[in-house]
Amino acid sequence: MALFDKLFASKPDTKIARAILIPSIGVMASDGRMDERELLQLNNVVSFSPIFSPLDGKTVTGLCSEILTSFKNRGARAVYAEAKAGLSPALRETAMCFALRIASADGRLDESEREALSYLAVEFEIPMETFEAMAMVLGMMQRPASA
Repeated sequence: MALFDKLFASKPDTKIARAILIPSIGVMASDGRMDERELLQLNNVVSFSPIFSPLDGKTVTGLCSEILTSFKNRGARAVYAEAKAGLSPALRETAMCFALRIASADGRLDESEREALSYLAVEFEIPMETFEAMAMVLGMMQRPASA
């Protein structure tokens, strides 16, 4: 039976996972580089998200590559609009939390990352008070040991 399971297995739907990843990948790439700490943080949030549990690492890596290519070929606004169209308001908040977490992984927010996050908050129609609460909680989570 295992042979037939592999031959006829359907691929998991990746539409929601792709849309969730788009803001994180966009914010990571916004400053022109992808810091190793950002990549590790992306792996961390994906590992613990139920959205990604049906997907293996190869699939997630493939999605990230596809998203980067989309940003290069279509531009950030078009790709962010794709993500918005594919996500409910609640999942747009989830995607924004992911992006905030990834952006802060290297211990700082560059101006380009701030601009991308601000643009996303507006594009995703996240109320400013909700966005500010997300950022505040993230700041609490990311405090250094010397705090």
